[in-house]
Amino acid sequence: MSFPAGTALPERFSFHHPELRRPGAAFLRDAGRNVMLKMDFGEMKGSLPIDRLAGSLQLPPDAADRELLALVPQALRYVRQVQADDPLPSELIEGRPSWMPRPHVLQRAIAAVWQAVQGPIAVLESNTLPPRPDPSDTDVRSVARSLLGLFPDVTIAQVEERLDAVIVDVARVDWLRRATATLQRTVGELAQFSARHGSDAMGDLARRSALQLREVTIWGTEKAIVADTAVGDINRLLAEPELLRHKAWPAICALRALVLDVEPVLLHWQQARQRSDGPRLRDLEDILRLTLQRYAGFDPAMFMPTASRLATGGLDG
Repeated sequence: MSFPAGTALPERFSFHHPELRRPGAAFLRDAGRNVMLKMDFGEMKGSLPIDRLAGSLQLPPDAADRELLALVPQALRYVRQVQADDPLPSELIEGRPSWMPRPHVLQRAIAAVWQAVQGPIAVLESNTLPPRPDPSDTDVRSVARSLLGLFPDVTIAQVEERLDAVIVDVARVDWLRRATATLQRTVGELAQFSARHGSDAMGDLARRSALQLREVTIWGTEKAIVADTAVGDINRLLAEPELLRHKAWPAICALRALVLDVEPVLLHWQQARQRSDGPRLRDLEDILRLTLQRYAGFDPAMFMPTASRLATGGLDG
């Protein structure tokens, strides 16, 4: 079941069936990308594929829960799990990133934005601003007040809003750029591993996995460059905030979906390499087969929002 064009999407996963609202129940993707409902019964845990839920729960054909279940797989492109009453990711509603970077990443972004706006502020004030080595000392409101002269037709509250939006998106791109770099290193490590094993079965498996993951990495790197370019001109973004929607958000959303999708492979690989007694061949083989399973026939379209197109007729950009 899907939402017809022009239909507003729900704001939350407000499931009605008691099993979908059971404490601890959550939708997640397994290693094969299958969406499962995980349930905790105390000492026992269970799971059920989402495509069997409607029948198992005997949901009527017109049940609202069916419509919500249809949105869960798309939501899991941008969040790690979905539980009852969680908000629908804004990626699906308006193409806007919904996730917030961690505080230390935001601090790096504040420093970058502060550095970028010092020049325009200095021109306005006809002096040189003192450097602020500690980004946490930077007060957004004071910076907004200093920038107000650049935007005579807007209020200080609007300038603050623009600053906040730019800082968050700069932080998002920073995190995604670093995640992409981790993916690039992993491809290199897989290639080295395959070279050490030569032409034996493990070496062949590692070589094919590295080549498959390399294709994913190339696409991710291209998106990272697009996102980085989109937030590169901070002063222009402050003057034209709609550029975030048209230029930055599509790349951020697509790259976020890719990073979350490849995360299990990266985590398993890092854990195997960091074992005190060295990686076990069985663990490595599982990781390599997981890579091939997930990225054979790689299609970038899987990382693009779809529900928002059904609801609004398409995403900008």
